Amino acid sequence: RGVAPDPWGEVGPYLRAPAVAAPLPVPPRTPGVRRLGLVWACNPVHPERRFRELDPACLPALAELPGIEWVVLQHGEAAREAPSAMRTPALSTSWGDTAAWLQQLDWLVSVDTGIVHLSGALGVPTWVRLSSVADWRWGRNGGRSAWYPTVMPVRQPRWGAWPGAVAALMDALVAALVDAPGATAPAEPLMMAEA
Repeated sequence: RGVAPDPWGEVGPYLRAPAVAAPLPVPPRTPGVRRLGLVWACNPVHPERRFRELDPACLPALAELPGIEWVVLQHGEAAREAPSAMRTPALSTSWGDTAAWLQQLDWLVSVDTGIVHLSGALGVPTWVRLSSVADWRWGRNGGRSAWYPTVMPVRQPRWGAWPGAVAALMDALVAALVDAPGATAPAEPLMMAEA
């Protein structure tokens, strides 16, 4: 039958984090500071990884954004690239533990990798960075996925146009924090600048 053009009124989270044996080591929140998760690299053997990943040289600029407590949910060797200003919890390989961390966030910022699908299934507000030729699940253009109404794409305007992507993302994050301080996540998809 396909997917209805406007299914959002009936779609909601369809997963929840399992109960954990011990509480997560989550520190108390700082008033006025948003807690955002960050993932910048995908599976190191994925054939499309070079089109998806964020250059780790961009991470210090994100770390300096005011009003954000970054929680690194990056797995593997890439997690070592996180700036010291970002919180880097000890992550297991359990999707259940990852789900528990996701539910402690205001929203997630990620490249197109497995955690985005988990975040979307949990109903966690998420921005996903997409190349101009994205995976079929995200469609060719436009906004939310039919499977994950809380996931908003950050789309590359044309093939190879990554310069300015982090600047556009930073501007959008600042706007979301300053212009709508009561919001839990951005409401519209973002088109990245080309320069």
